[in-house]
Amino acid sequence: MEKYFKDIFNGAIALLQGMSITLKTMFGVLAKDEATTVQYPEETLDLDHTFGYVQAQFDDDGYSNCTTCMGCIRACPPGCITLTRGKHPENPKQKIAITYTLDYAKCEFCNLCVEACNDDAIFMAPIHEFPFFDRSKMNVEMVTDMKKGNDLKELSDQEIKDMEAKMKRLF
Repeated sequence: MEKYFKDIFNGAIALLQGMSITLKTMFGVLAKDEATTVQYPEETLDLDHTFGYVQAQFDDDGYSNCTTCMGCIRACPPGCITLTRGKHPENPKQKIAITYTLDYAKCEFCNLCVEACNDDAIFMAPIHEFPFFDRSKMNVEMVTDMKKGNDLKELSDQEIKDMEAKMKRLF
């Protein structure tokens, strides 16, 4: 019987400790008149230090850098990447991705595909806002006919250089 009341007492102490943290936070915010949340989309947080979505890289001629080694497809846990192989129009001995499709409905944004890519054909862009209102539009064809296909956002060369500099500082 003594253990029963001891357990109730310890439970009540733990409850009071948890509630004290909640009340301190609540009254601290009220006293300082500071919100702990951000009113999105009017306000946004700075998330430059994290990865966003996968983006394809292209050479100077506009062709995909992908040599269809299939490393990204093997590394992708949900299997959201599909591509079709073909021969490069200028060098028939070289393989190139004719289409490269990524299904963002399945993507976990784990960065494993980028790590597995030997040719730096894809990278994680530090862009976090890409809302979809239709699930069918989440299947994005990044490479079409060996050239640039649809993408969520165009990155300028300066934005890519800035992003690479940030990633080098982090790692």
